Amino acid sequence: MIDVCQLIKVNPTFDEIGQSIAEEEPFKVFCEAGAITRSEWNAAGLQGIKPSIMLIVNAFEYNEELDVEYRGKRYLG
Repeated sequence: MIDVCQLIKVNPTFDEIGQSIAEEEPFKVFCEAGAITRSEWNAAGLQGIKPSIMLIVNAFEYNEELDVEYRGKRYLG
């Protein structure tokens, strides 16, 4: 089922005293929720990651954003 999620691009900026501030720029893209396969689950587990959802987006809309908001819940990469 086609749905909409928000990819969140993080732009590092600096304030007047030089402290790093993460400025977020969310943008909506079409996505589709998919099932996590056993091999993906195992590969993630070897890296200490516990996947909870897989979202499929168009390659031309994805630019290595790590955070996503989907159905009111935020997932951090």
